[in-house]
Amino acid sequence: MLVFDNVEDGYDLQAYIPNKAGNLGSILMTTRSPSIPFITDSPAFEIQPFSKARSIKLLFSLLGRQCADEEEFDAASEMLEQFGGLPLVIATIASCISRTRHSILHYRSLLRKRSSEDVFRQDRNTFLNDQTLDTVFDVSLKSLPQDSVSVLHVLAFLDPDAIQEDMLVAIHTKQPSDVSFDTYR
Repeated sequence: MLVFDNVEDGYDLQAYIPNKAGNLGSILMTTRSPSIPFITDSPAFEIQPFSKARSIKLLFSLLGRQCADEEEFDAASEMLEQFGGLPLVIATIASCISRTRHSILHYRSLLRKRSSEDVFRQDRNTFLNDQTLDTVFDVSLKSLPQDSVSVLHVLAFLDPDAIQEDMLVAIHTKQPSDVSFDTYR
């Protein structure tokens, strides 16, 4: 199986897609753009966003708890409906809530504060623009400690395949004076 995730331009992939003669494998291509031309004659499947009920169920499942009361349910419902029921957004929201230990009501207020009225009130059919997802990521990033943000700024300029995970774990678990970067050269 060959997987191409978050494809932005299908023509760039043509050289990597095997021809049908003798092909026994499968290709999975994901994209958020409905305008990408299909470069294979295989069927395409449009994945619909989660329903409101399924979105709420996923959020609380990721949080590892049940809904506390009607006010929390209403806040979660409003927030998830505004962001279109996309699993990536729901997972990002749940991660931020868990990490910061904010309540759902507080997180909703952070999103409202960050969001412009036009972005926050978009209907579900126009969700697939990057502004709304940027809002969720921005609120999540602003909740990180400053030293974590500094590390992310450095990592943004590096090749992700060349970053050794144990280096980051060592930095996180040891005092800065105990870490020698010579080991990772």
